[in-house]
Amino acid sequence: SLDEDMSSVSYTLLARMISEQEGNAAYDVEAKTNGDSFWKELNYLVSIYGVNDNKITFDEEAKEYIVKKEQLRYYAASLYSDLGKAKQLPEIADGSTSVTKKGSKWRFAKNDTSAYDVSVQSCSKQQKDGTYQLSVYLVDSASNTSLGEYTAVIKKSPYKSSKCPFHYTIVSLNKMTKMDMETVLV
Repeated sequence: SLDEDMSSVSYTLLARMISEQEGNAAYDVEAKTNGDSFWKELNYLVSIYGVNDNKITFDEEAKEYIVKKEQLRYYAASLYSDLGKAKQLPEIADGSTSVTKKGSKWRFAKNDTSAYDVSVQSCSKQQKDGTYQLSVYLVDSASNTSLGEYTAVIKKSPYKSSKCPFHYTIVSLNKMTKMDMETVLV
């Protein structure tokens, strides 16, 4: 169970885990690598949460979400704590069909993410630095089976505004690996 103001982090975690499940490496904010992954994760997050956000519009004809700069920053900052207030984002790859930018608005193709769900197993506050450690599962919605277990560390968002739908940002997300039973027994 999460505190009420933490509930939106499940959307952010789901977007990151879906991207990882599909073989995308996480965006490295410091080295500015894997920018394509960042935009895929952002696309998943907009597709997952955008219907709940009255500041994002949906173009029925084009099947795209239209996101203004301020909202985009909230979404980006929730995915990676190292982005801070997300003033500098990676470039969108040439020829991208899922994300395009026109003026001060971004258009995100609608992604069907209904095949996945997230299950938060535990949440504990780390006393010394104010972060929280979570144990979460990426779940196949159809079979209700786990596709992977992750540990996540989250902290308060740099945005304190009530306009920001995400009160927490992901510091780290790591997939747990299973050890062979033989190794464990030895």
